[in-house]
Amino acid sequence: MELLGRTLGQQYQLVELISQSDKNLVYKGFQPTENRYVAVKVLSPAKSFDHVAVQQFQQERQLIAGLSHPNILPVFDYGRQDEILYYVTRFVEGGVTLKDKLPLYHAPHRARPVIHALADALDYVHGQNLLHGNLKPANILIDENGEPLLTDFGAFQHAGAASETSPYQSPEQAQSGPVDARTDVYALGVLLYHMLIGEPPTPGAIPSPRLKRPDLPIGVEKVILKAMAQLP
Repeated sequence: MELLGRTLGQQYQLVELISQSDKNLVYKGFQPTENRYVAVKVLSPAKSFDHVAVQQFQQERQLIAGLSHPNILPVFDYGRQDEILYYVTRFVEGGVTLKDKLPLYHAPHRARPVIHALADALDYVHGQNLLHGNLKPANILIDENGEPLLTDFGAFQHAGAASETSPYQSPEQAQSGPVDARTDVYALGVLLYHMLIGEPPTPGAIPSPRLKRPDLPIGVEKVILKAMAQLP
């Protein structure tokens, strides 16, 4: 089913396919009533009759719609047209992720505001009895002002459910054990390590950042090691 060029909800004109996976498609859309571009995430037509996929997509939309934080990609609208399920979010020009810009954050003073913003967003999420469970550079958009935005909300889970990822996967995820907010704290520590060292640590290892980069302040190393502690 070709969706490019169609209008959803009588107001979202799909003008460009931004990305796609086996489950979802993301389009750049234009909303004439607001004279703005938006991002429209659509459940793949091939999954329209897959009960589990439909349920997961709807749950994802419900979770995001209930969140409001400056460092979480906001949802504007959602709907269903014929067999097409979709929801609408802010459009970030360029669609650049932190993965694309990691070398820019090699210096601690550049990495610090990004980590602080993400930590604040995660603290808010945890306060809603949720967790991200899939924090990694590819799931963080960087907007035109350099602000990070948490995305990939399909990975948000009610506290107590696991979502696998590697090398950002926490020890409890690797063992298919119960997870909680500390799972995201671990991933945030891995992210800071990745930003400052230029590569993620070996999965399951307890890294010593200053062995790879002796110029790092001791305080920064302590933050990373505390976040990634096996028994925090």
